[in-house]
Amino acid sequence: MPGLPALSWSSYALAGFAVIIAWKLQQFVRADADLWLLSRRRPPLQAFAGQVVWIIGASQGLGEELAKWFAAHNAHLILSSRRLDQLQRVETLCRNGRVDGQQQTACLPFDLMAPTKDIEAAVERAHDIASSWNPALPGISHLVLNAGAGQAGAVEDTPHQVPEQLLGLNSVAPIRLTQALLPFWLPHQDSLQDQSGGTSRSQHQGPTAEPSASPSKSLPPRSRQQHKRRITVVSSMAAKVPSPGQALYAASKATLHGYYHSLASELANRGVGVTLCCPGPIAATHEGQMRAVWGAQGLTSKPAQLGSGSRLYPSRVASLIGTATYHGLQEVWISKHPILLLGYIFQLLPALGQWIMTIVGPKRVAQYKGGGGGYDLGSMLKRT
Repeated sequence: MPGLPALSWSSYALAGFAVIIAWKLQQFVRADADLWLLSRRRPPLQAFAGQVVWIIGASQGLGEELAKWFAAHNAHLILSSRRLDQLQRVETLCRNGRVDGQQQTACLPFDLMAPTKDIEAAVERAHDIASSWNPALPGISHLVLNAGAGQAGAVEDTPHQVPEQLLGLNSVAPIRLTQALLPFWLPHQDSLQDQSGGTSRSQHQGPTAEPSASPSKSLPPRSRQQHKRRITVVSSMAAKVPSPGQALYAASKATLHGYYHSLASELANRGVGVTLCCPGPIAATHEGQMRAVWGAQGLTSKPAQLGSGSRLYPSRVASLIGTATYHGLQEVWISKHPILLLGYIFQLLPALGQWIMTIVGPKRVAQYKGGGGGYDLGSMLKRT
């Protein structure tokens, strides 16, 4: 138009950049997970067709929602926890929610804290069940580790036996199960690599199908890629952000990150991947749901809190975990603000994050001591 100065290309580029930044900020303000995860497309309903997903801790809450999500995406399911009656209830829900009704579901109850020989027996049983369903890809395709217990209480109020017991359940038990499963995976994965021109070969000899039983040599490259096994670990934002009043719980989840990130690096060329999922606070699926919590009285069962402004619904968390598993993401954060924001602050400006926690930390512990849930940020930020 006459009278208006001509804009240079740099002006247009700057304006475009400002629009993109504003759009990303708007996305971040509304986010309930990290932006990389939220940018991934939704998995198709056939995403896990023909694959066997073994879910540990599948009897209620997030585990129940994970089972329903994988069932809706056509996976064969093996459901495990200690309580057979609850597993059977979840199994019925999964069968009713399937798209075509052709997928298999089985319950495999066992105690994750059992002796090693019992863990190995459970793994062998799961492998046999999975192999009977899908001879073309023997054994478990995906292991989802969701079992565990929470903690609420100040460090000085925590009984001396709790560290060993809580870390035993949340950290050592998943690691034991993983180490029992790997001998069933690695020889088969190495045989697939050999047939597709790879050079890696496992030094382990385990109870697995012979290489000749696999049809992968005749499959196109994308089909061979789908043979990759994956471990999905339900960790916590407490592993990324200090969690006053939950020091041992945070330690137990941080242990998982050290082990499973290292494991993923070791097995990067052997067809085994790892996805670490870090949820923040999660709401109960229904009124009356109980959760295991370690505190001053040891291990107790407490009512899980229903939905609130700071808690995500389990169905939403399960959907995001399933999406992360499908896309093979290495680590994802699933939480509303301010916990999600704190995660980014500790990642980028750790000194600022620690300063914030010196203000919030003592007040959060006071909330726990007063019987609160520890997530009332408004009261924690009030001057006293």
